[in-house]
Amino acid sequence: MIYRAEFTAENLKARLISPVIFGNIAKVYYDILPYAKAKEMVDDLGEALISDMIDKKKLETVITKVKENKKKLYLDELYGKSIDEIKDITVDNRDLKEDLLNAKRKKFREYKFEARNIEIDIGTNLARLRNSINRFNGKVEKGQLFFSKEIKYSKEAVFCIYIKCEDLKTMTYIELAFNVIEKVGIGTDTSIGNGILKFIRKNNKIFTENNELKLCGNGKAINIASTVITSALMKDSYKFIDYIVKRYDSRTPNMVKPFYHYIEAGSTIEGKIESKGNIISDINGIKTYSCVFPIEI
Repeated sequence: MIYRAEFTAENLKARLISPVIFGNIAKVYYDILPYAKAKEMVDDLGEALISDMIDKKKLETVITKVKENKKKLYLDELYGKSIDEIKDITVDNRDLKEDLLNAKRKKFREYKFEARNIEIDIGTNLARLRNSINRFNGKVEKGQLFFSKEIKYSKEAVFCIYIKCEDLKTMTYIELAFNVIEKVGIGTDTSIGNGILKFIRKNNKIFTENNELKLCGNGKAINIASTVITSALMKDSYKFIDYIVKRYDSRTPNMVKPFYHYIEAGSTIEGKIESKGNIISDINGIKTYSCVFPIEI
């Protein structure tokens, strides 16, 4: 069964990609449950599929473009005949003046960016000017200012998190974790207004059964989870197309974990797709998670 939570957000310290959402649910478990129970629930959570934070309208647009193969048409509309011109650049074409070639290179870079830029949540990167705090006495360091990165989202935008889970007990604990997250915020700097989520409840429940998206096991699919790249992933029977690779850094108050590279949600997958959540590392009790969450188109 696939479940959906809908919510609005304002300021976040980081984008809520699949591994980040997993990490914050796990943190709540360890904060409110006995250690043995928390470990059990985190291990069970690792079997579920967890999507990124997704803009509902943006996801519909991406699915439509891939389903109807309109990406090329969309780009032609955006850049006119420039894509056809790009195809005409050959070794035999001797009329490649420097200004013409530079213009075509620029068009081609724009083309590649648009062809691969299929992020399914849209936020504005901001910088907040902040004071440095002396950790020994708790006082502001005079004249010591720094910029803190934040991501601003529209108050009107509705976002979703999808979770595929077959175990009702696991879903009950996920619901509990999200109730806590709504009260205390998600991520760091919640005391200054970051990480505040407001869930849209139905029948007093955050998660409801999803009736719009179906899991895909074979063929062409949209991946709605950011997937950490591992050696096992490279050996799977499916392949990623139209994708962006980004870097994922994770830390806790006591530890900075090794960084990973991940494939951005919104990529297209082809082939026989085996979808299962995996805890890919466990460093001193801090777990990192990855999954492929393929949606039928």
